[in-house]
Amino acid sequence: MTIIIYGDSNVYRYVARGELEVTTVGTVRFAYSSIHFDEMIRTGNLEMLKGIEALNAVPMVTNENGEYDIDSLGVCLDYVDPYEKFEEYKTNYVALPGAESSINEILLRLLGADNIDELKNAPDTLLELVDTIKPYFAEQASEFQKRAESASSDLGALIQGDLSTRMPLTETRSSFGYPKGATSLHESDPNPIDAI
Repeated sequence: MTIIIYGDSNVYRYVARGELEVTTVGTVRFAYSSIHFDEMIRTGNLEMLKGIEALNAVPMVTNENGEYDIDSLGVCLDYVDPYEKFEEYKTNYVALPGAESSINEILLRLLGADNIDELKNAPDTLLELVDTIKPYFAEQASEFQKRAESASSDLGALIQGDLSTRMPLTETRSSFGYPKGATSLHESDPNPIDAI
């Protein structure tokens, strides 16, 4: 049975720099995804391509639509030159600069940040993002627009409601049933990682 390891960007960078040597036993396959390419585009740091190449990592793609004849949400494709794959990826890449910052603002609010003014921009940013990608999905543009308007409205209501009051992280954790974080519920377990 092949063991698949989805390597963090840092793993590939450390391998590229010679700071990490990977020795495996049995059948191990390293994998990467478009997320790695997104990070390289965002940061301009292409070092991890060398690490991907050194580990013979393969692209991993989603199978949510059942495009691949396999019963799995993720599918590892055959090895391809990562430099060529990255160049191909860049030709179809659409920059969505507001998407990441809006998601980060929501996460920061859940962690207790005092960022309500920035957070209030998220619903409009969502609508702007849809305007940006609609030309790439001409047949589905009106459906995207409807879904975006609904999601934007729901997000606005969430911001005006539950997220309008800043809560310290300890209170947010308590609301989700983890007063000291998920690890605190498994302090006495012999193997807390498995339990979590």
